[in-house]
Amino acid sequence: MPYAEVALNRHLRKTLQYRIPPELEWQVAVGALVEVTINKRADVGCVVSIAAQLETGLDAGAVLPIVRLINPGFFIPQDVIEMARWMADYYCCDLGEALHCASMIGFNEVAVRRQRVVSLRNPAFWQARRQSAADDPKDPPLEWKQLTAPRRAFIEALLDSDNHPLTRQEAADAFGVGASIITRLLKDGILQETERTAEDEPIAGMTGTPGIGGTVPVVAPDSSAPGSTALTLENPLALNPHQSEACAAICAAIEAHQFKAFLLQGVTGSGKTEVYLQAIAHALQRGRQAVCLVPEIALTPQTVERFTRRFGPRVGVYHSRLSLPQKFALWRDIDAGRVSIVVGARSALFVPFRSVGLIVIDEEHENSYKQQDPAPRYHARDAAVWRAHQLNAAVVLGSATPSMESRHNCDLGKYTLLSLPYRVSRLPLATTRLVDMSEELALRKNPSLLSIPLRDAIAARLEAREQIILFLNRRGFSNFQMCRICRNIPRCQQCDVSLTWHKGLNKLVCHYCERAHVPYDKCPQCGAREMEMLGMGTERIEELIGEDFPQARLIRIDMDTMKTHGAFEAAWRKIRDHEVDIILGTQMIAKGLHLEQVTLVGVVSADFALYQPDFRAAERAFSLLTQVTGRAGRGDKPGEVIIQTYQPRHYSIAFATQQDFDGFYERELRARETMRFPPHHRLIALFVAHRDHDTAHRSARALSNALKRRVLSVRHAGVAVFGATPAPISRIRGRFRFLTLIRGPRMALMRQILDPALDEWRRTKE
Repeated sequence: MPYAEVALNRHLRKTLQYRIPPELEWQVAVGALVEVTINKRADVGCVVSIAAQLETGLDAGAVLPIVRLINPGFFIPQDVIEMARWMADYYCCDLGEALHCASMIGFNEVAVRRQRVVSLRNPAFWQARRQSAADDPKDPPLEWKQLTAPRRAFIEALLDSDNHPLTRQEAADAFGVGASIITRLLKDGILQETERTAEDEPIAGMTGTPGIGGTVPVVAPDSSAPGSTALTLENPLALNPHQSEACAAICAAIEAHQFKAFLLQGVTGSGKTEVYLQAIAHALQRGRQAVCLVPEIALTPQTVERFTRRFGPRVGVYHSRLSLPQKFALWRDIDAGRVSIVVGARSALFVPFRSVGLIVIDEEHENSYKQQDPAPRYHARDAAVWRAHQLNAAVVLGSATPSMESRHNCDLGKYTLLSLPYRVSRLPLATTRLVDMSEELALRKNPSLLSIPLRDAIAARLEAREQIILFLNRRGFSNFQMCRICRNIPRCQQCDVSLTWHKGLNKLVCHYCERAHVPYDKCPQCGAREMEMLGMGTERIEELIGEDFPQARLIRIDMDTMKTHGAFEAAWRKIRDHEVDIILGTQMIAKGLHLEQVTLVGVVSADFALYQPDFRAAERAFSLLTQVTGRAGRGDKPGEVIIQTYQPRHYSIAFATQQDFDGFYERELRARETMRFPPHHRLIALFVAHRDHDTAHRSARALSNALKRRVLSVRHAGVAVFGATPAPISRIRGRFRFLTLIRGPRMALMRQILDPALDEWRRTKE
């Protein structure tokens, strides 16, 4: 009797054995999802191996059977299971957690939904009548002549789409057909109504993709998909010498079927995307597939549009905002070979292509590639390099401001550096000006949040009918409320952070747990009625612009305004069609936008990113400023950037102003080497959290002590343990958090200390 090893999405630290009943023997395979029983409760897991005998020491009579197969036909491929094993080991999580993350549908069952659809009852008859009418317009067939123009147009549309069945809503969205027309055609027997399952509907049957919007169908197995339009595919653009050299190197690796990692470093507007596209085209010509990761798919409709216009129906989009049936439909399209390119957020890395030739990580420096919760807490950039090595594929990490780790790997010879030092067509970089806000207040007596140079530049661009970006990486109106008497700042009751005032809601909101509180009219500590709103966010700048430039058409783009379905796509269309003069937003507007009408970028405050409790704070400030300044001057008109700061001599701001990555890299690398921080050394962060403060503290100290004992016992030189100490944000969602850090020269050495110490700590807990 066969037995299955099943991994569950639980903190078990092991897999479980289940008996495969005879009726399922020919259905259960490695990678299948199955329902099992654990502790008298039903759960779903993934089969990771099948054996003819039980593991030694297990009682066959006590082994429970698999209850049933989930989603027959769906499976997680062996190579993805192997990657999940690596992730479980490297990121110290359970195999089930890693597999749940890597599965396109998680461990969920896809419910079969049935839909009513309409199609022509006799398409051949109507095709013949249509052709006769075209051959002799003056004497068309009677049946054709008796149709009203809207009914005739709908029949023609169905014929042009190979009579693809449509729901009434799809007919309305795709062809503007009203319910009365469909009802009449059904009554006359011209249309027929049947049923289909939602699984039969290709994901490109939508008029767009959730989170992206509804202009370009991005996955379509054929041009007849409802809601699609016949796309004229774009031809590749001519490459400049630097682009040609980069593309040739990537294509050579694809041709050789060998793993090779490239860092494509190019200034903003240098044409990195065109290199991606032509390298992907080369992979497709060789019968292979490609994956392109972007930081946030919902924020980059341009990327999706451009890929679709180049490759048409072979492009799929995968991200968390897709519904479960849509994800399952995309899996079916991939499995059937209808989709050979997937663009998506970090989880798109795991799509089950059979022969991946190229993996692209666009804007590889972005922190959003790191998953924080839940486990596995993986970094998609590092995981992509491992997966490319596993599949003998090329991997391209692209950025204008590469991460310190990636650039250092080039210095070590692990990655190949490909450089694009100039903008396409040799367009100049925007000129950048620093405004010292201390001098603005002291010398010019200007207390406004907008300096005089920035206000003048905004006025000039509005008069010239050019577009403006204003960047402030803080949402809300005021950062906090403070008592003038005792200086008390109200904090979230569940998180160790101050509350941000959102004027539109008139609420103090926690940006970690989203709890809201009405503003305090008196201090909760001293009782004084002297509460004041301080700090600034995008709401406050929006109000200020409305007062100073009432004629300007402004749009605000942040997490508050972009919550609803399709909101970013609607905003993008307004910006693209020049229905907006000023684009105000957070880091959402610092990446992925190519706007040729933007000639001014104003950074309202460059200082917010500098003083975060993170050794990467200066690096992230430099990257963010460099990226946002790169939005200006991408068209025929020169660009200008004005950066407001109280720290004009901070090296990250100074180097960003000069667009000098090499200068920043060398300065930051020396500082990291002195402090023994990455990329010279490695760090492992261990968080212990509990709703009770003392329990969390005791447990964290026990873990820290176990690590320190291990270091002393094995006498590993260069390995140090720090903590346990309260985390920078010591409480989130009611859980107190303590942090322990392990620092060492090599990860393998550090794991020799970590793994046995974790085992000891877990035994102590139990």
